[in-house]
Amino acid sequence: MSKEEMKHKMEETWEGFAAAYSEWVIEHHAVQGLYSTFASHLVPALQGKEGVRILDVASASGEPALTLAAALPQAQLLSTDLAHAFLELGKARAASAGLTNVSFETADAEDLHRYGDASFDAVTCSLGLMFMPSFEVAIREFARVLKPGGLFAATVWQSEDKAPFFQVTMGLAAAYDPELARTAAASTATRFGDPAPVLAAVGDAGLEGVECRELPVAFTMKAEQYWEELLGMPLPIKPALTKAQAARPREDVFKEAHNKLKQEFMQRGWLKDNGDVLSPNNLTWFITARKPE
Repeated sequence: MSKEEMKHKMEETWEGFAAAYSEWVIEHHAVQGLYSTFASHLVPALQGKEGVRILDVASASGEPALTLAAALPQAQLLSTDLAHAFLELGKARAASAGLTNVSFETADAEDLHRYGDASFDAVTCSLGLMFMPSFEVAIREFARVLKPGGLFAATVWQSEDKAPFFQVTMGLAAAYDPELARTAAASTATRFGDPAPVLAAVGDAGLEGVECRELPVAFTMKAEQYWEELLGMPLPIKPALTKAQAARPREDVFKEAHNKLKQEFMQRGWLKDNGDVLSPNNLTWFITARKPE
């Protein structure tokens, strides 16, 4: 599959999953401790400055853009994503929060030609680089649109063994369709368990002061919703179970898988007394850099 075909497929995937992803991951704060870290890094450097502009790439329905917009009311935030379906969701979230300093546009991270050179004080990208076929091109674009002294901040997942939520959910898919799970794992969320390619691309783009540190986050899911939410995510679970169900029409494969997952959650201590699920200590890499003055 060519990179353009991969990008088109990714766009279609996220268009279909936008509502479910936004509801679970962003509105329900499923990934705790993530967006506040962007604010902790950027706000001290940008607070009080006039005319600040921040570009948030692969922002889904507006994060960390909305968190930064609330923390930096004098700044103008631009939230962009390849999937158009996220835009209206982001606008609704901004309106609900009373934020008027954030706007939304569809944009391809690998081609930001509509934005001029040196036009932003910061560029952010939370959990997006893993899904970009030409992430090096995207990072060069980030560097191009940054002003001298501008800041870059991004997160990517570590490997499955450092992100137990993915280890468990991908393991469930693999139990029903090993090949599908293997193919999905090779090109999606935990692609940059070793951050070296990203760090090299950041340096090659001309950014300096590159730093990379571990950032643990917790997945949280509501008791009545977690199974439906998982089936609604761009994970290989639902396709694997659908294929298995077709091969075993007299059995309830989805119920069987749900019970297996519940048992795994219980064994790991993730299933709480109220039925909620809390998966702690899923590690990301938090990568920062600065454009030379």
